[in-house]
Amino acid sequence: MSWQKDGMPVSSSVGLEITQIEHDSILRISSLTAAHTGNYSCRADNQAGSAIVHSYIEVIGTSNPF
Repeated sequence: MSWQKDGMPVSSSVGLEITQIEHDSILRISSLTAAHTGNYSCRADNQAGSAIVHSYIEVIGTSNPF
């Protein structure tokens, strides 16, 4: 499986982490910021074919630690 954000491979340097558990792939976002807003897609390939799932994430608001 592979993940993309806005058509580019996901990079852990922007606070994104991919975990593979058996047949599942989990994308985690740590320290969510407005920079994480975008179009995300996950592509899975096997002998039977391929599938892509797209999701749009929009981060709205301000940070308030209190």
